[in-house]
Amino acid sequence: NGMIHNMQEGTFHLFTLKGSLGSEFYSSIAYYLTSPFTLICLFFDQKTAVILLSLFSVLRIALSGPVFFYYLTHRKIGHAGSPYDPMMLVLSLGYSLSSYALVQYNDFMFLDHFMLFPLLLLFLEQFMVTGAWKKLAFLNAFLLFSNFYLGLILDLFLILYYFFRNTNPVTTIVHRFFKLLLTFFFSFGLSAITVIPGMCSFIEHCHTAFTS
Repeated sequence: NGMIHNMQEGTFHLFTLKGSLGSEFYSSIAYYLTSPFTLICLFFDQKTAVILLSLFSVLRIALSGPVFFYYLTHRKIGHAGSPYDPMMLVLSLGYSLSSYALVQYNDFMFLDHFMLFPLLLLFLEQFMVTGAWKKLAFLNAFLLFSNFYLGLILDLFLILYYFFRNTNPVTTIVHRFFKLLLTFFFSFGLSAITVIPGMCSFIEHCHTAFTS
């Protein structure tokens, strides 16, 4: 909230000399403020922005249910359920009301990924079956831009899912794996404005933690 207030008042700086050797805030922006839902809050006063952040958190948790329902009824790997099957509704509600959603309610920077993860997984399955990569690349780029940290974790999960759930011939698996890596690199390039400074800050903090 303080960061949003400072940006609205024009007192937010990408670098400050306060502190021993100064510090930068670009990585903080990349981590907390690059979600489209968060950026909308910049156009409102601080009190309204806090209310909007809460409303957007509830909205994304609510939308995660229909997104998961869509995944369950359109999945390409395994059995796709019928949209008229009550169990699909139960599973969708279970996803949107899971403990992760309740715990991460205040971590608004992670909720874009929670909401869109089933869609990302569906696009990966489409890639595994047909080799179509564009939808996967652009959605992955959006999630990396929204929050690089959780975006990278999801990419690692997608790689594991690709190998453990892939029933294609070995030659096809290997060929499409390199294509998948190129797709990820394309996504990284589209979202480099947040991924690069975020990764640099993360590596610096890890180095400081292990050497101190």
